[in-house]
Amino acid sequence: MPLRVWLLVVAGVLPLALGCGQSPSTPAHQESSAARSGVQGRVLFAGGPVAGTASWTPPPYPSSEIKVTDASGSLVATVDPGHDGRFSIALAPGRYTLHPRPTKGNPCMNPSKVTVRPGHFTHVIVWAQGM
Repeated sequence: MPLRVWLLVVAGVLPLALGCGQSPSTPAHQESSAARSGVQGRVLFAGGPVAGTASWTPPPYPSSEIKVTDASGSLVATVDPGHDGRFSIALAPGRYTLHPRPTKGNPCMNPSKVTVRPGHFTHVIVWAQGM
């Protein structure tokens, strides 16, 4: 293939190849603020035979689900923690309430109110207490 033809082929294919990873419905300049802010944390179990000792570290409690409601009480997200109890939810700036509930066992898990600031992830520890 002559060099000139090869260059024309590359010039025509390269822009298509570079654009494959982008969604045409969400241009980069319209990226939502939710991708840069939200809530992240861990669900931990508070209790057990060695709780309160100097060397005790609370274990993760992944057997839960966290529903997130906005200031008006509308459900905006649901997340299941990973095996290590960690979770992350991208949210737009605002005030939210985390409503954890066990999916195994029956520990007490109380709601947590959080405020998400623009450009930040709010860190939260959700406690599963007792059984």
